[in-house]
Amino acid sequence: MPRILIIDDRADVRRAIEAILKARGYTSRQAGGGCEGLDLLRTQYFDAVVVDIFMPDLDGIATIQLMRSDFPDLPIIAISGHAVAFAVEGGVDFLDMAVELGASASLRKPFTPAQLVDTVDRSIRSPKVAPHMVAPTRCDVRHVQARAPSASATIPLQ
Repeated sequence: MPRILIIDDRADVRRAIEAILKARGYTSRQAGGGCEGLDLLRTQYFDAVVVDIFMPDLDGIATIQLMRSDFPDLPIIAISGHAVAFAVEGGVDFLDMAVELGASASLRKPFTPAQLVDTVDRSIRSPKVAPHMVAPTRCDVRHVQARAPSASATIPLQ
């Protein structure tokens, strides 16, 4: 049974994603931020990660960069509702940036359960080289240089 790590600062979004994945036979574990997610990755095995871009402790862009560095073959799915607003205003599309910096795929919120499951399935089916575990260490945000701007709200799943 595939095991998915869900990293999002909003508990309602984490629960919704978990419910969708559970209904399709996945098991999951939740993390409320990037540091907590990285700590879990360093002590447990996961087949893939779903990570929000805008979080207060360690944003998704920095989290993705750190995951890609420590777990080069781990499927990472970036999610965000803010990326659309920034792109419409002529700014940076943070989901595109996430993919350029190491995410395997991205989804704009709100997305459907079918879109989530299809993206997770496709990401997991990609070839992997080795299990994704390294020696346990604590996340230290002082050493992270790349940070995306934070946002005040997220768009929930529908």
